[in-house]
Amino acid sequence: MTATPCRMKRESFGKLFERLLTSPSTKDFIKRGYLAPYDYVVIGQYSQDQLTVNSLKARGSDGDYSIKEMDEKLNVPQSIKRLYDSVAKYAEGKKGIVYAIDISHAQTIADYYVAMGLKAVALDSKTPSKTRQRMVEDFRKGELDCLVNVNLFDEGFDCPDVEYIQMARPTLSLAKYLQMVGRGLRINHKQKDKVCMILDNVGNYRKFGLPDNDRNWEAMYSGLRAGKGSLPTHAKKSNRVIVPNNDMVFVAQYDKLKQEQTRKQRYEYLQNVKPFEVSGRWGLRVGDDIILQPIYRKIHDFVGGFAIFEIAPNRMGILIRNGKVYYPADYLEIKILSDNRALLTQNVINTEEVKLDTKWGY
Repeated sequence: MTATPCRMKRESFGKLFERLLTSPSTKDFIKRGYLAPYDYVVIGQYSQDQLTVNSLKARGSDGDYSIKEMDEKLNVPQSIKRLYDSVAKYAEGKKGIVYAIDISHAQTIADYYVAMGLKAVALDSKTPSKTRQRMVEDFRKGELDCLVNVNLFDEGFDCPDVEYIQMARPTLSLAKYLQMVGRGLRINHKQKDKVCMILDNVGNYRKFGLPDNDRNWEAMYSGLRAGKGSLPTHAKKSNRVIVPNNDMVFVAQYDKLKQEQTRKQRYEYLQNVKPFEVSGRWGLRVGDDIILQPIYRKIHDFVGGFAIFEIAPNRMGILIRNGKVYYPADYLEIKILSDNRALLTQNVINTEEVKLDTKWGY
């Protein structure tokens, strides 16, 4: 499974897989509450850093920007200061991940942030594994404000505590871009109000658009289209005299009123969810819209916001209306009672009564 079935060099996945099965879109996952909404702020079209990115000529062996040239042109005091200024302005008090160009760039950023009062550390492939794990755990516990990394958290990193993402390195790779911003969109059930702040200090937005834009995955999967971004033509060639403006601009803003409206809409939408069966397996759907694919041995009708599901005989758990597991299937028997209570029987001598939180999961 992958969130990015694309390659920069327009290569097909056909030699590895027979066909592509697409999931709902990122926009749909945000709407349903599986991913966090976001605010997105980007450097201006004629900012000094955008003009610097536009000037990058060299390419690495992977077809992306040259690490050496990026470091030479962006690992400079003025750019580092602008990185910090954007965090201070748009993400004050939040915990975040910064994506740096290389080890030197990451350390320079972390040192500057520490000098300005943030609790920041730099991590890269040379950081010992135990040290990395300790730093991530300190970040989860709030003992660190910022993790500045080099190619460590692009994929396979799950930390819903991330409140902002800062891109301090440009890329031509759509996959890398989506992997970077995607680290900030993950949520857990304690973060119903999370809105991720995305700080784009290198203008990746101008190559790829917003993270939840619709994309032609079929064309990229088959190799008909490259998963690669390019700057607009006018950004490459211009005879205009340009005065740099280093202000950042919002290209997406998810305000609290809209968030509350969306939460209410999602709650009302999920009131219509029903169990359904296909070939002996059960899932959840609203009309033709599948909320949970048929994977369970049985899903019983909902009682309020909760339904009993079975994965095997005498292996029961509780689901909520969005398809997430409220109690795992560790019980011999479950009874959902009135007043949002349930009896959970783990074995013949151990039955407990629990209170079910009706607000969880919406």
